[in-house]
This record gives sequence, C-alpha cells and structure tokens, in this order.
Amino acid sequence: MASPVKKFQKINLHDATIEDIEITPPTEINGKKAEITLLFQTEREVFASLRFADCKNIQFLADFDLLRDNAGFGNTSHLAATRKPMQLIKLINKIEKASNIEYDEAMKSPVDKKLEKLGKYTCFEVYFFGGVLRVIAKKFKYTEEEKETYSAE
Repeated sequence: MASPVKKFQKINLHDATIEDIEITPPTEINGKKAEITLLFQTEREVFASLRFADCKNIQFLADFDLLRDNAGFGNTSHLAATRKPMQLIKLINKIEKASNIEYDEAMKSPVDKKLEKLGKYTCFEVYFFGGVLRVIAKKFKYTEEEKETYSAE
C-alpha cells in the first residue's frame, strides 16, 4: 500500500484554479474533527475536490499581487507532502508562536499533546504561483468529476 505522501504527490493539479476553500472547525473537544476542502477547476475541464480530514494545523500564505498577475487567484504550481518529524515539529512550533497564546508551566499545551501523536499525521502542501497552503492532517481524499455542460434552446 502506498504511503499518504506518495499518493498525494501523484495528484496533478498543475495550473488548476481554486474555485473555493472551505474550513470546517472542530465542533467540540473529542467530537467532530476539523476539515479543509479545496475545490479546483482543472485544465482538463473537470472539477476536483481535495479534502483534508482530522486537521491539526493550517498555514496559508499568499501574495495576492503575484496571484492576480498569474491569470487569476489560485493557479496551482504543485503538491508536496512530508511525514518527517522535524519538519512537522518546525511548522507546529511556528504556528504556535504566531498564535500568541501562552500556557502556564503546569498546564500541558495542545502542542505537547499533538507532538505525542505526530507519527499519525502528514504535512500536505499545495503550492500556488505566489503562495502556499500547508495542512497538518491525518488523511486526505481526492476526487474528480466531469464538468457538466448546459445549453439553452
């Protein structure tokens, strides 16, 4: 069975355009997990959906001037993924630092709990011309469907 990293990197979304990004936050502790869904329109005239499940972190960086100059927002460059612990730890710590939250020394932070389960997660990266979306999640699902055509008589 192929690893999530290899499966993810086989997806070809080069020059696909993002049509929508949906973030569903967790509803309660130990309840529904966070999900992120990206909808694309590909050059092959199909709609593609990329859904990340059981998300722990998200980082989205974009230079809208660069994206605008590249035929509209969200043209995808390539996908990448890693399960290397040091890369995941670096990203988790970077996001924690940016969150501007401090925990009492006696209190265990959510980051500590996350690091204990690190081996179950992958950092998925969607690179745009002018930005990147990084998601630390347990799994992903990719689907495609043909674009329907409509005509008026």
